[in-house]
Amino acid sequence: MYKVYRVIVTAIVFCGLMLLSWNFTSAVDLLEFEGEGTKENPYQIATPEQLDLVRQHLDKHFIQVADIDLSEYLSSGGAGYNDGYGWEPIGISLGNAFIGTYDGQGYTISNLAINRSNQDHIGLFGYVGNNTTISFNIKVTIKRIGLLDVNINGNDFVGGLVGTLQHGEIHECYVTGDVVGTGFRVGGLVGSNNRRVENSYSKASVTGSSMVGGLVGANVSTSARVINCYSVGRVARVGTIGLVGGLIGYNEPNVSVWINSYYNSNTSEQSDTGKGFGRTTADMKKKSTYENWNFDAAEDSVQPIWHINEEINDGYPYLMAFLKHEEVKGSNSSLAELYLYVIDDYGTKSLAEIMPEFAKEQHHYSAIVTESVYQVKLRVLPEDEKATIIVNEDTIDIDGLSRVIPLEIGTNDIVVVVIAEDNESSQHYVLIVTRIEDNLGEPGEKNPEPGDPEPTEPEPTETEPSNPEPSNPEPSNPEPSNPEPSDPEPIDPGPSDSEPSDPGPSDPEPFDPEPTESEPELQNGYIEEDEKLDSNLLNLEQAVINLIRIQPNMEATLIETGQIVINLDELINAEQLVQLDYNAIIHVSILHSSQTIVTLSGSMTKFLIEKRTKLHIETANSILYFPLDELNNIDISLEHLQSLNFEINDASEKIEILAADAEIINPVEFLVYVNLDSSTEIQDSNQLVDVKEINQFNVYIARDIKMPSDWGFEQVGTGVYITDTGEYYHVPTTFYEADGVKYARILSLTNSIYGLLVVKSSSFVDMIDHWAYESVKNLTDRQILKGINIDGELYFEPNRNITRAEFVTILTRAVGLHAGKQYSHSNLDYTSISNPQGVMYVDIDEKDWFEHYIRLAKTNNLINGYNDQTFRPLDYITREQAVVILYNAKNFVHAKTSSGQKINYNGGIDYSASTDIDKLMLYADAKQISSWSIEAFRLLVSEQLIKGYEGKLHPKNNLTRAQAAVLIERLLEYIKLTNN
Repeated sequence: MYKVYRVIVTAIVFCGLMLLSWNFTSAVDLLEFEGEGTKENPYQIATPEQLDLVRQHLDKHFIQVADIDLSEYLSSGGAGYNDGYGWEPIGISLGNAFIGTYDGQGYTISNLAINRSNQDHIGLFGYVGNNTTISFNIKVTIKRIGLLDVNINGNDFVGGLVGTLQHGEIHECYVTGDVVGTGFRVGGLVGSNNRRVENSYSKASVTGSSMVGGLVGANVSTSARVINCYSVGRVARVGTIGLVGGLIGYNEPNVSVWINSYYNSNTSEQSDTGKGFGRTTADMKKKSTYENWNFDAAEDSVQPIWHINEEINDGYPYLMAFLKHEEVKGSNSSLAELYLYVIDDYGTKSLAEIMPEFAKEQHHYSAIVTESVYQVKLRVLPEDEKATIIVNEDTIDIDGLSRVIPLEIGTNDIVVVVIAEDNESSQHYVLIVTRIEDNLGEPGEKNPEPGDPEPTEPEPTETEPSNPEPSNPEPSNPEPSNPEPSDPEPIDPGPSDSEPSDPGPSDPEPFDPEPTESEPELQNGYIEEDEKLDSNLLNLEQAVINLIRIQPNMEATLIETGQIVINLDELINAEQLVQLDYNAIIHVSILHSSQTIVTLSGSMTKFLIEKRTKLHIETANSILYFPLDELNNIDISLEHLQSLNFEINDASEKIEILAADAEIINPVEFLVYVNLDSSTEIQDSNQLVDVKEINQFNVYIARDIKMPSDWGFEQVGTGVYITDTGEYYHVPTTFYEADGVKYARILSLTNSIYGLLVVKSSSFVDMIDHWAYESVKNLTDRQILKGINIDGELYFEPNRNITRAEFVTILTRAVGLHAGKQYSHSNLDYTSISNPQGVMYVDIDEKDWFEHYIRLAKTNNLINGYNDQTFRPLDYITREQAVVILYNAKNFVHAKTSSGQKINYNGGIDYSASTDIDKLMLYADAKQISSWSIEAFRLLVSEQLIKGYEGKLHPKNNLTRAQAAVLIERLLEYIKLTNN
């Protein structure tokens, strides 16, 4: 009986499907639905009726070919009225989701009306993407749709364009009108975003109960991205409880990402932070506000996405895709040719040499002529013939010839300005012509031509691996969170699951093995102030004081331990405090002692914290640089603060006991502790005093250790942190010299004993004559690399592919994260919406040798892992995965740098999107870069931290250990944690 029933039901269902299929096809035929619904020949949408049929073909491809007005279709009596409920969203649940593509091609849909306040997943599209698209990596995209004057009411997961974006991408879309949700996850464009929203905006007014955002209601999951977007509509929360934001209502902490996205803090009536940059109305109408947005394409093949004009879109940025009926004016302002013609006394015109040879990227040139040449002409041609060229304020004709330019004896500046057709983009070129008097003879020798370049180490020949390497899936969202370096495996590789010792096939060197050019003026070092506090910091004519020098003598107190105690309250007078400027420096010099205590009262400390004062304490062998406002970030009660104390002691005797086998010189112990009164306990009418030592900081604290006068920098490998058990670890260290004294500057997130580690002569047996020898030696001297001990010999295995665990371990060491206290497993909470169990990674065991480093990297947002809560530590790391982790490390270091210790990155680099994209497009395989790593590649390529080889970046290739060492060394120098 069961079998018969089953057959009958199957037959009914089958017939029903045939009937439904016939009905759908008939409807399409009746509406003359052009196209085949394929990617190559998509269905064409031109009417409301055709748009309403998209829901019947959720897995097909569509393009819109005309503007669509839904007002009549959705009004009473219209086919889409639906008893007053209005538009039925396309895709309404996970099992009935839109999984195709829709390209609006810059056309609009106006007057979308939905009145479904008891229904979830509301928008033009209700539910986009499902488990099938995730499992099979089907690309679901909605792009270039403009929604005008929407009127939408729903319950939860409500957006103008999409209610729930489960899996898919939205590009170049916008919404205007009103969006209302009675529940949560309500956004002007998207209610709930689990994937990617890029280059889009909302001008809609948005209202909801919780997770209410001008653009996106909730940005959740490890893959969620909001990139280069903005919103300007009013955002309102119903009631007094619930999350709300001008751009994003809720952004899952340490998981979801927003990049270069903004909201109008005036019109939105919101001022939240951490979920978009709030800007005024005036700033929202300035191109300069939108960092790294593609306003002007530098190459004809790369079209600009955005434009801004005070007469269009109320002065806010608008999308170029919607200017289909307007001529888009060019923004190319480059020169194609530049020639200099000289004219002598006889009127003879001849071509002169300019230096260097013309190249459009070069903007400064020079030429030398004799006294007989009294005038010149330029011939300049732009790349875009519609551009305007001005030479010395004269606009030149189409033939490109300038007017005659007379020359004076000496230097003559000729300025060429190229203005693009759009009248916004421009470039300046300068030619300096030097006319020399005849009685001075011929001009001096020109700079000699550069000789043959220095020979470089040949790169190893690429060989195919004998065994195919295991595939290394991309992490679902290696977000650009804070970066931290990792560490190679310990000398004792530990259990058998550590990396294999057999070297893999040789891998070509993807990075230039030569070190990047070191920063000039090393003595200017890391802190944005003169190392020795030169007199330019002290201007006695100023009304404020920005430097107080204190050199105690009789005011110091010698206590029984032999330490000198300095009480700053007694040494700084009231007049100095009144005149003290913000961000001032108090420099205390106790050069006759290496055992010192400096103390401040609680009231003095709180006053100096408000002034953001920096305290510098110099002893006989060290200098401590301490930003006092760091105390605001530490778990102490300033209300009950009695005193702040700094203790700096020579630690030579301790090191002789703790680390007798290590060659560590000039060890210094740095202690910071506070005295707190107890407001709850009274004993004998006196308040009890609690002493609290401060060991962890939220920013890098700089300490200088003076080197022996007869030592060279090459004799010291790095600064080290010494534990209570005698172990020592690398801490970020730079070196400089000032006033004839050599210093090692140590940057650390902790307090402890620090010293200088003497360089050892030992090296890896397999690194002799290797192209990466210098980089590996540098990181080994710094205790960042440790190698592998095989039969008593130390190997590095440079050509073996590096695992994800090894890479993270090396990088974590490199940024000094291991130098903090061991994180307790009980006080770290990884619980989130996408990780309700709160596990770190299911494939990391506490006994794994790399567990501590993975935990440090995860805790500090250097890594994210995969959606299934795995990290896959023994997989080989790909180049794009490594680039993202390095990008995160850069962000981590930047976040850990106090206002008084800002990193001086290389200047003069334009990070506009067009510049970065151009540089990536120089590589033949740039389109192979995964979307989640594009921002990281842009930075590292722009800064030449990664250079590729054979004209490619090879993002999917695995990284070798040698390549990893070179890349990490470059990053450390770029972020100023090391120098050569």
